Amino acid sequence: LATLPGMPLKNLINTCDAAIKAAGDLQEAKEKATAFIAKHQALVEQNVCFEFDITELRRQVLVLEEEKATSGSTSRNLAEEKEKIESQNIHLNHQLSKLRASLSSAESKIELLNKEKVNF
Repeated sequence: LATLPGMPLKNLINTCDAAIKAAGDLQEAKEKATAFIAKHQALVEQNVCFEFDITELRRQVLVLEEEKATSGSTSRNLAEEKEKIESQNIHLNHQLSKLRASLSSAESKIELLNKEKVNF
């Protein structure tokens, strides 16, 4: 069978067909590689954007933490001030009650004196 006259031509055709198929496979592999490289580049660019966003978000978190600390300090100061004011208010209310009692007592004495004056 190896000595048939058409066999070398058949081998050549088969070799050409295999080469054509291999060239097609290489073209397809090249297209896939090109698409992969483009996708990889897009992902790298997207990653850079994400890293920038992460850096910015971290900066914002630091700012918020500083504001929170300041706010906490201000809140404590306000709570202390509120306690002082409430204490002063209690003291003033107590003094006011004393003054009202004194006023009422003085008015009663004036009334008694007026009655004595009228009776005198």
